[in-house]
Amino acid sequence: MRLLALFLLLLGAVPALAAPSVPTGVTAVPQSGTTVRISWSASTLPPDEIGTITYRVFRDTAEITTSALSFATLSFNDTTATAGATYGYQVEAYNGVIASGKSATVTVTTPITPAVPTGLTAVPTTGGVVLDWNNVSGATSYTIFRNGTELDTSTASTYTDTDIDPSTTYRYSVSATNAAGDSDESGEVTVTTKGDGSQREATWTREFKRADGNFDDEVTFQEY
Repeated sequence: MRLLALFLLLLGAVPALAAPSVPTGVTAVPQSGTTVRISWSASTLPPDEIGTITYRVFRDTAEITTSALSFATLSFNDTTATAGATYGYQVEAYNGVIASGKSATVTVTTPITPAVPTGLTAVPTTGGVVLDWNNVSGATSYTIFRNGTELDTSTASTYTDTDIDPSTTYRYSVSATNAAGDSDESGEVTVTTKGDGSQREATWTREFKRADGNFDDEVTFQEY
């Protein structure tokens, strides 16, 4: 009995292990329509407290980390998200015995792949082929395709293709892009560039008489 009482007395004298601080600075940033990156600042232990901190990540109050994340790990990718869905994320620190409690909730809505661009037109000019199309809501950039191959990108809903050959037929299409990914390509438009292959726009002829005393002869020049 005396030994038991002594043990309980000693046990009561051992200070209780304190919880780590609640994680702060939590952010949630969509990487695509189905991936969200959660980041946070490191938690700390009280002075003179020893232990190893790990982290758990929660989405809509349900833990989504399959195992505790190490102290050096301050981010986690949720790859099970759905495009166009809204989620609330929290992070919790753990010292092997006591949890810190969950952080404040950060809310994020994952993006949806943009719609297919419409209204694509292609107009040949002396400086190239000018492409225009309707702006797509939510798109951050556009990809231009020529003859089925990616040509370039544009952040505006217009583009001029200057790398062309004269009197040549080209096919163009456009897709829209945002953080969720790329839309399908628009319908193709076909255009034939100007010129006759000589890099000259027009040809005409003037006739001159030689002033050498023989006024019956004519010399013909072509001008471009």
